[in-house]
Amino acid sequence: MRVYLSPLQKKDASKVFAYWSDEEVTRYMNIEPFTTLYQAESMIALLQSLTKEGKATRYAIRLKTSDEIIGTCGLNRIDYVKKQAEIGYDLGKPFWKKGLMTEALCLLLEKAFEEFHIQEIEAKVDPNNKDSITLLKKFSFQLEEEYESDDCTCLYTVNKEKVSAILSGRSKGKK
Repeated sequence: MRVYLSPLQKKDASKVFAYWSDEEVTRYMNIEPFTTLYQAESMIALLQSLTKEGKATRYAIRLKTSDEIIGTCGLNRIDYVKKQAEIGYDLGKPFWKKGLMTEALCLLLEKAFEEFHIQEIEAKVDPNNKDSITLLKKFSFQLEEEYESDDCTCLYTVNKEKVSAILSGRSKGKK
């Protein structure tokens, strides 16, 4: 693995701002591109609060070689009773098409299943976000539903059983 995950912290705000102010990065996210560093600081504070409440968690995706933040990923809407969560992720444009998000998602799914004891993961994706759909399919996510609304959204899901073999194979091949 070329990346690792670490808790998102206030000191990460400038990098988060750099990526989340890029219209191409935020095109399929549920946020408008940031225009101030304060927005990134506030978002990180909100995400930290949600983590403390057990409702969500967000990680910085970092390169092992430099500790540079290249994106973020996390679990949203964590439901410990139903053992479900929704994933979200983003990557800075300079790091697209290099397989780095595949590695980060592998780590995130392992955390979801092992640390949070989640059994089912959801991902809401714009149908035009072909790269994200391709990424999810690598981990056996299946299209469950399409929502017709202002912005059509596709719901993909995967359960622990389906993805465990994939994660096991990836970790054996990466050692």
